[in-house]
Amino acid sequence: MRRPGVGARRADRFGGVLGSVGVDVLGSSKAAEGPPTAEQNGVELSAGDFVRWCRQVLDLLDQIADVAGRDTPVGRAAAAAAKSVRRGVVAAGTA
Repeated sequence: MRRPGVGARRADRFGGVLGSVGVDVLGSSKAAEGPPTAEQNGVELSAGDFVRWCRQVLDLLDQIADVAGRDTPVGRAAAAAAKSVRRGVVAAGTA
């Protein structure tokens, strides 16, 4: 049974993070405006933080691909997304 208000609290909790990249967790689209810049949000993202976050996303995508099976649609999509992220400085120093 779903508790009332849980989704709203979850949206509030993640709204700051997801909203900062132009995703409205409550459903309306900001695509026409384009995503706000870090300067507009008053947030600076260091290069180290960016690479660390990319590597965390890569780890999650690899786990999804492994669990779903790389021959399934979900596994193929996760593997393709990981391949897209795994380049440049993010790929440096990884095997």
